[in-house]
Amino acid sequence: MVVHPALLPNQSISCDHNYTVEDTVQQKKRIQQLEEQVEKLRKKLKTVQQKCRRQERQLEKMKALREFQKDKDVTSESYVILPKELYDVLKSIEPIDGY
Repeated sequence: MVVHPALLPNQSISCDHNYTVEDTVQQKKRIQQLEEQVEKLRKKLKTVQQKCRRQERQLEKMKALREFQKDKDVTSESYVILPKELYDVLKSIEPIDGY
């Protein structure tokens, strides 16, 4: 004989199953991990955007320098600013005749 659960007095049906509680805890942990990941990626994006802006400014300066050099007389002398280490290396090299 099968009796409908509503007809049984002193029996309760629990909806709090272990897997639902564990899922909720796991979901909260996952949400927290994803929020931390989003924050790290935002910081990384901000850093990359700043680096890109700096490179764009450097490119504009180089373009302006190139235009300036084009406008100069071709026969005029040119100067280059070298890092000290490279200057010391070049200074120690014997000059070639005529240069």
